[in-house]
Amino acid sequence: MADVSQAIERRRNQFLADTGVVVTRTTVNLPSPPVGRIDLVDTTIDVRRVSLEFLDGSYAHLWRDDEWALGRATAGQWVTQATAPYAYSVTAAKPVQLQIAPPLQDIATLDLITIASGASLDPSSTATVLGIPDSLAWVIKWGALADLLGKDSQARDPLRAQFCEQRYQYGVKVARLLSVIIQAELNGVPVA
Repeated sequence: MADVSQAIERRRNQFLADTGVVVTRTTVNLPSPPVGRIDLVDTTIDVRRVSLEFLDGSYAHLWRDDEWALGRATAGQWVTQATAPYAYSVTAAKPVQLQIAPPLQDIATLDLITIASGASLDPSSTATVLGIPDSLAWVIKWGALADLLGKDSQARDPLRAQFCEQRYQYGVKVARLLSVIIQAELNGVPVA
């Protein structure tokens, strides 16, 4: 049962990362400048959008870049030139961190759209919630079956695992095409 639960949880989180069907907007008050790295909550799988809101109400959108480009290719350049942040990167290892480049020199609030992992699953409970649209739950089933049939054990069946993986990949493509906004709010007021 533990293998089944882990396979479902892993594929659910992979599905969330692959499709972005459930995103969360959060704002983070940043500490006093200069700010270069910010720790994100442990449930963060991916960061989809980052912008800074300054005290005057203006916003600055940051573009995603890789860790190497922000750390090595531009080393020392920001020390001599005080420029506004224009890029960010996300560290893959836990704890997940967001690097802002060049480091922020002003007081600002970080506006994030992220993908978070779902809650821990308990398949023995009847109240287990996957945290994805119900119409896409079948995709998780195929992904979990691919994992269970593909691992080294007595249940190993490479041909069926491959078939299940193809169904999962098809489901990911379908999910990317669907409109899945269930509720939208503007200043805390639901928008029709």
